[in-house]
Amino acid sequence: MPSVFSHGIIGYILFGIKGLIFSIIPDIVGITNYFYKTIFVYKTVNFNNPMIKWSPINLMSDLDWFLYNISHSLVIWISLFFIFRKKYLLAPIIGIIMDIALHSKDRWAGPAFLYPFSDYRYDGVHWNSKSGYVITFLTILIIFFTKLGPS
Repeated sequence: MPSVFSHGIIGYILFGIKGLIFSIIPDIVGITNYFYKTIFVYKTVNFNNPMIKWSPINLMSDLDWFLYNISHSLVIWISLFFIFRKKYLLAPIIGIIMDIALHSKDRWAGPAFLYPFSDYRYDGVHWNSKSGYVITFLTILIIFFTKLGPS
C-alpha cells in the first residue's frame, strides 16, 4: 500500500476527514512536482516495470528536494500544532514518523525530518517491502481497534 494511502487511512481513523486531508498534505506537497515530471517530462513511468524504477531519485531537482524536506519536517508540523492547537494537525506528524521508519536509503531516502536544522535521514525498512507492508498493516489495525475500544 503506498504510504500516502496508509497515511490517509490512519488520519481518517483518528481525526475524520480533516485528519485524512492533513495526513496526505506532506506527500502531496512533497512529491507532486517530482511525479509530474517523471510522468510527463522524463516519461519514466512504465506499468510493466517495478514501481521503484518509475521515479529514479537521481532525477530530483533542488526544488523537488526542498518541497519534500519542508513538507516532511517534524519541526514545521510540530510548530504548527503548537501554534494552532488542532488535534488533526497530529495526523501529518504521525505520517512523517511512519515515513521516518518506513523509508530506506537503498530505495528512497526517508524524510529529513529535522529540516531546516538537519538533513539527517534515518535508514529504515522500506514501505514497499514485505516487512514494510506488515508494519503498515499492523499499525492501521492497532489504530483502528484501539479507536473502537472504550473511550
